[in-house]
Amino acid sequence: MKNEEVEVKLSLPPEQANSFRRSTLLRDHKVARAQTAQLISTYFDTPSLGLRRNGMALRIRQAGGLREQTLKWSNKPSSGLQSRTEFNTPIEADVPDFGVLKEAGMRDMLSATGSIKKIAPVFATDVKRTTWLLDFNGSRIEVALDEGEIRSDDRVEPISEIELELKDGEPVALIDLAILIAGRLNVCPAVDSKAGRGYALFDNEKRTAKKVKSPELTADDTVVSAFQTFMHGGIKQLLENRQVIIDGEDAEGVHQGRIAVRRMRAAVSVFKPILEEGSLAKAQAELRWMQQELGPARDWDVFLETTVNPLLARLPDSAALRALAKAAQAQQEAGYERARAFLSSRRFAVSLLWLERWLLEVADESRKTEPLVDFAARLLQSRRKKARRKAGENVTALPEATLHELRIELKKLRYTAQLFKSLYPGAKTDAYMQRLSAMQDCLGGLNDAAVQRGLLQQLKEAGTPANRDAQAILAGWHAAHTQTGLAHLAALWADFAAAKPFWR
Repeated sequence: MKNEEVEVKLSLPPEQANSFRRSTLLRDHKVARAQTAQLISTYFDTPSLGLRRNGMALRIRQAGGLREQTLKWSNKPSSGLQSRTEFNTPIEADVPDFGVLKEAGMRDMLSATGSIKKIAPVFATDVKRTTWLLDFNGSRIEVALDEGEIRSDDRVEPISEIELELKDGEPVALIDLAILIAGRLNVCPAVDSKAGRGYALFDNEKRTAKKVKSPELTADDTVVSAFQTFMHGGIKQLLENRQVIIDGEDAEGVHQGRIAVRRMRAAVSVFKPILEEGSLAKAQAELRWMQQELGPARDWDVFLETTVNPLLARLPDSAALRALAKAAQAQQEAGYERARAFLSSRRFAVSLLWLERWLLEVADESRKTEPLVDFAARLLQSRRKKARRKAGENVTALPEATLHELRIELKKLRYTAQLFKSLYPGAKTDAYMQRLSAMQDCLGGLNDAAVQRGLLQQLKEAGTPANRDAQAILAGWHAAHTQTGLAHLAALWADFAAAKPFWR
């Protein structure tokens, strides 16, 4: 039987499972007694993992003496609110039966995955599931508490999560219930399904930073759906890097998490004309807070990686630089502690869920008929004009403060261009983006020096100020890098200004 599964998944610390069972949310809204079952699910795939590559997950679930085969399929990324097509069929065997899939096209899709006859188990889950049926805000929601483990060969990973599945009503009710739960327990929206985690265990994948992916848009997308795509992508990338940041073993996690937030802020800025003022202000405040909480860890990472450590490599006997490195490392660790606390906080979970709820309600009455390509072109043209005005007639004659402002305008243009880049595939677009990147790199030394001044002030306030020798070395280093970049300013600006915009 085919159905559309709409759910929200929340990770839950195992020690809070009993608190959830006793929650007044369950007691006040349940319409039947809780049900408990032991569920053993075996997941299958081809030798080349063809199902996984095509966004599918195939399992046989055993509950007591009954077995059910489920094929799940999703062709788009999801963040908090997840939607999948699901095919459920009772079967008697312990191996998949593709003959029961009657839906048009499904057998062809499975055949396209390759080696379907060689399908075999890849991992299994064993969970105790407790379910409650709730009547919440006029919707019927099944709440499931899953406790157990994923197994693949001799590798094991624990499962402790809450699933909220919409049985009847409006998806916003799922988000509202999740927000209430997140305000009471240390949960967090989860983007990885059990299948996704199982495959990672099967491949013995090491958790690494996930790069922010450029959104894929077409001319058929609406202005609203494009905005939702950008925001969902940002939420997903932030959540995918959350545990990497908490582990603190890969500095790229903080970098990618911060980029995810920046891109969401850029999307909110770009689509400001279609957004309701009150909700817009809240979204801006929440995203600004997220960037501020990740900022210190990233700033100290960059300071150590690009300035202090290279200088120490050149001047290993400098006591002043060694003392600076030690003080900076202490601030770096404090930055990571702040990031961990932020990502583990109830406010973080509630904020992300609120963003999900907001995206469900975003409406665009004034621009529903405007083609997305026209909307994008108008915004890109506006950003370009602002940058050209800021540069004036002679960019090399601009004072440092104005060059900072020009860098910011170019950054806004670049983020806007990145959002809409997929609407304009081709070499001309790539060449324009390369020119933009070159201009930002040219002016980057100015920003690095400004950030450095702020970090040195933080060291002073923390009681570990850099001494005069260290400050002099840093000043000379940044002056040299800034001048090296600005030496090419005139040529780079002339090349950029003469380039034909790719959106025309």
